[in-house]
Amino acid sequence: GIWQRVSTGGQDEASQLPDLVRWCQSHDYEQAKSYVIHGASAFKGNKKFDAFWAQVLAEFKGSDINVLVVWNLKRLDRKLHATRMIEQIVELGGRVEFVTQPHLNQLSTMGGRISLTVEQEIAHAESLDKGKAVKIKQEANRRNGSVNGRAPWGYQIVKQADGRKIFAPTSDGRKCIPVIFQMLIDGASLRDVAALLTDERVSTAQDAYVVIGPLRQWNEGYLGNRLVKNPVYYGARRNAGALATEGLVTYSVWQQANAALASRNRPGRGTVANAKALLAPVCGNPDCDA
Repeated sequence: GIWQRVSTGGQDEASQLPDLVRWCQSHDYEQAKSYVIHGASAFKGNKKFDAFWAQVLAEFKGSDINVLVVWNLKRLDRKLHATRMIEQIVELGGRVEFVTQPHLNQLSTMGGRISLTVEQEIAHAESLDKGKAVKIKQEANRRNGSVNGRAPWGYQIVKQADGRKIFAPTSDGRKCIPVIFQMLIDGASLRDVAALLTDERVSTAQDAYVVIGPLRQWNEGYLGNRLVKNPVYYGARRNAGALATEGLVTYSVWQQANAALASRNRPGRGTVANAKALLAPVCGNPDCDA
């Protein structure tokens, strides 16, 4: 099994692949599985990372793989959990091999175990320092009037002549955001909005869609939980100090749309007049609590 992971969208896990493939070829390994984890931190941890790791363990248990090849320890873990993660695999009869740190592959020796402990501490300390540096840079950006983070849907990051970065509306944002908010004020459901955006082939945000068949459909949960509630659309930004952003709706429209959404029995689905849907039994077993 080949393990590739990067923490942010600005990194590329494909850069690890040539070294991983060469390692497998030089050891006569047959590549049976590939785990590509994009945008998952090994320091903060998240559900995506945990789900991939659970899959790895399940496939070791099922004997689908017996070696996990990793570029280096930092790609696996930065939270001082690497020893336990490797032990989990060893307990299942497998092993982990690090391409750029072959000295960590001798865990049957005292020197190998000491090396792993040292490298874990180094990786953990680097992440702590990196986190502090990021916070310092973010605060400096706020003072200088430059944005932090990824642009919300309908905006793009534009670099000014003075080096500052701002959120600037996209053409889709200017066209669609006012329509989305007005539809909600007029009584449309988020399902109606999602269907319209899908039918009009409006491009989605990275995490704003679900795939049904061959089509990327807008996710009504994203619309209700992430888009409509975001104050950036009326020009405000959380934790941004005096940093201003061009709004795409007025504060009054933003308030009305959110109030309309909050007043519904089933936010994101229907209107107040709609009764809550009841799920019919699907298993056919009257004794089944599911």
